[in-house]
Amino acid sequence: MLLLRVVWAHAEPPAGSFRVTELPDKATDLERVLVDVAVGLGAERLAEEALIELELNAWRSESPDDFVPGPMNDILGSVGLADARTIHVFIQGDDLTINWERRMQAEGLQTLVFAKRKEVLNTSLEEWEFLGIGPGLIARALARMWFATDHSGTALSSWTRFDRYARGRSSLFASLDRACDYVSFAVTEEGAVGVVFEFDSAVSLLSLMRAIDRIVPTEGAWTETAMGSYRVFGEIAVRGYAYEPVAVVGQVRKKPAVVLGLKLEHAVGVYGTISETEDG
Repeated sequence: MLLLRVVWAHAEPPAGSFRVTELPDKATDLERVLVDVAVGLGAERLAEEALIELELNAWRSESPDDFVPGPMNDILGSVGLADARTIHVFIQGDDLTINWERRMQAEGLQTLVFAKRKEVLNTSLEEWEFLGIGPGLIARALARMWFATDHSGTALSSWTRFDRYARGRSSLFASLDRACDYVSFAVTEEGAVGVVFEFDSAVSLLSLMRAIDRIVPTEGAWTETAMGSYRVFGEIAVRGYAYEPVAVVGQVRKKPAVVLGLKLEHAVGVYGTISETEDG
């Protein structure tokens, strides 16, 4: 979903190449979020099941400059989809799945289940565990998107700037991946959404805050509250919508954790709901 938001901040696909083809009668919280984001970004809503379809070949044909010299190749490449012809995102049972066709047709259809729905412990929270995805990988992907879309006036290419950034933090990313026990995407009954990273109990909250300060190379201050500490990263705008991404650091399920949200109320809402679930 963040990929969709980043893409549409800098490029808009031709009509008909991006659509929501189906939505079930009893949508899950995540299905509603997927469809709301897609429709909000301009997708055509057709009817009856949560399937998002993106025709990249049609987009390349009509707007090649969006890919080169535009940012689309780098944005898609950050999540391994630079050579995709079509992309489908859908929910199948308890699996969140993506499939895509490569531009080299001989390779056929690629399918990846990248998240699974957790057992419901509290109806106020729906949680999906990411499979094989750690904080280091997520940080690298987000940074690659950022450098691909950042026009700061420097003479260096976006790839050179990203390469320097990633090399300087490679040990940090590896350490975070080793220490991270669990990554999930959470949606609350009230519509708050966030990504939850739970770490080994030996990791201190202060070390997580310092790691975030290194990952986000802009100045920022932490605000302490009774429930934990949070940092606001600065405003981003996507198709008229304004967001201020936030990280909350605190205890979740008796473990040190980071909750990321696109707004303070989202990050705090997810953090608070998980805490209530744990206490219950």
